[in-house]
Amino acid sequence: MTAGKKAAMLLGIGGLLMAVGSLLEFASVPGQSLSGLDTDDGKLYLGTGIVLAIFAGVIWSVAASTTRRVIGVLATLASLFMLYAAIIDITDIPEGVSVGIGLYVVLVGTILASVGSIWSLAAKSDAGAPMAPPPPPAA
Repeated sequence: MTAGKKAAMLLGIGGLLMAVGSLLEFASVPGQSLSGLDTDDGKLYLGTGIVLAIFAGVIWSVAASTTRRVIGVLATLASLFMLYAAIIDITDIPEGVSVGIGLYVVLVGTILASVGSIWSLAAKSDAGAPMAPPPPPAA
């Protein structure tokens, strides 16, 4: 498996974790819990996670290096922004409210997606490898 495919796999796993984490509990107080879909950020994590998983599929399957680069840049920007948002969401919880497992799953997903998307930009494309010259004609 090439480095580009490994990077796409990591990006896809990160995107799926973001989507799954947004369905789980984000925060709770005694007697009440808040799922990710109850918040605007949770819906954003869900949508972005799905888009990043789709981007991973494109990076995995497309041979054109320009397309892979453009998708890689978009995935990097989206995943790094979501990483920043997840850190803010976890650190900005008010006193007396506990952070739910969903935010931590989203955080792990954003980290994996960020690493995978950056790695996909650094990975060399197999499609652009030059072919070996033909052998000299027999005399």
